[in-house]
Amino acid sequence: MASKVYLVKEPFLTNLEKAMGKFDLKRRFSGKSTAVKAHMGEYENLNYVRPVLLGKAVEILQNAYAKPFVFDSPTSYHRKRHTVRDYIDTARRNGFTKETIGCEIKISDEALKEKGTILKRVNVCRDIADAEAMIVLSHGKGHVCGAYGGAIKNLGMGAVDIATKDAIHDNAAPLIDREKCTGCAACIEVCHPKANSLKNRKISIDYDKCWGCGRCIKACKYGALKPKLAFFNYLLADSAGAVLRKFQRENVLYVTMLMSIAPRCDCNPRSGMSAMPDIGILVSDDIAAIDAAAIDLINKTFGKDWFESLKYRNPKEQIEMIEKLGLGSGKCKLEEIGGN
Repeated sequence: MASKVYLVKEPFLTNLEKAMGKFDLKRRFSGKSTAVKAHMGEYENLNYVRPVLLGKAVEILQNAYAKPFVFDSPTSYHRKRHTVRDYIDTARRNGFTKETIGCEIKISDEALKEKGTILKRVNVCRDIADAEAMIVLSHGKGHVCGAYGGAIKNLGMGAVDIATKDAIHDNAAPLIDREKCTGCAACIEVCHPKANSLKNRKISIDYDKCWGCGRCIKACKYGALKPKLAFFNYLLADSAGAVLRKFQRENVLYVTMLMSIAPRCDCNPRSGMSAMPDIGILVSDDIAAIDAAAIDLINKTFGKDWFESLKYRNPKEQIEMIEKLGLGSGKCKLEEIGGN
C-alpha cells in the first residue's frame, strides 16, 4: 500500500501548516515531549534548513499542544560542530536560537545503548530516546557517502552519538582482494578524500582518510573491493531503524525541504551550488516514502539520474533497508498543496 506524501508549494509556511494538519497533530502530539530533529548547518554552509521553516514547524506543534524542543548531535569530524559549545555558537551564527525558533535547542552526545540489525550497537542520543514523539525536519540534498541525505540520514547519522557515527563510516570502508586488483586506478579517480593510492601496482587505502562512501567499490570492475561489514547506506538505515524503534510509528512525522539542493551534505562548508531549481517541501508519516519521493522528484527535476551523474551509489539502498526492517514503504502517493 502506498503512503501519502504531500508536496507543499507556495505560500510555503501557510501550506506547510495545511499539510502537517492532514496528520491529526493533536492526536499524535498533544501533551507529548516532541523532539524536532534538525541539522542546523556547518559554518560557511548556506544550504541548510531555513530557520523560519524550523520555527514554523515548532509553532505548528505548539498550536497542537505539543511540547517541542529542537535537537541535534555533535559531529565526529573536527570542524565547527564537534563540541557542544562550538555547535551552539554555529547554530547561533546560522540563525538558530531559542528566540528565533521559539523553543529550547538541545545539543548532546549522551546516548543509550541499543542494538542494530547489522551493527552490533547503535547508541541513540538520550534526548531523542527520552522524547515521546518526534518531527524529523530534513534538508534533501546530495551526500558523498549515502548519495542522498534526507530523513533516513538525518536520524541514522544525526540522532546517534559520535561512536556510532564513526562505526558506520569505519564498517563501510573497503577491504582489498589483492589477487583481483589490476592496478587500473579507477578507484583512485572517484575517491573524494584521496584515501586511495597505488603501491607496487596494487590499490592501497589510507583508512584514516577513508569515509566509507563505497564509490571506489562501485568503480571497480574486477570485484577487488568490498565493504568491511556492509555498504554505508545499509548501515545508515540500520542506525536510523534503531532510533525509530524507540517510538510508536504514529508519533513520528517527517518534513523535508527540497530547496538549495547541492551535491554535498550540509556538514560540508563547500557543499556546492544548488544543482537544480527548488522543488518544495515534503510532508509524510513514512520515512521510506518521503525519501523515495524526494529522490524521484530530484531526478525528475534534474532531467536524469542526478545521483548517477555524480558517480554516487544508489540512494534507494537506504529505503531498501528500511523496508527490510519493516519500518516504512518506498511506495508513495504524491499530492500537491498550493502552487497554482
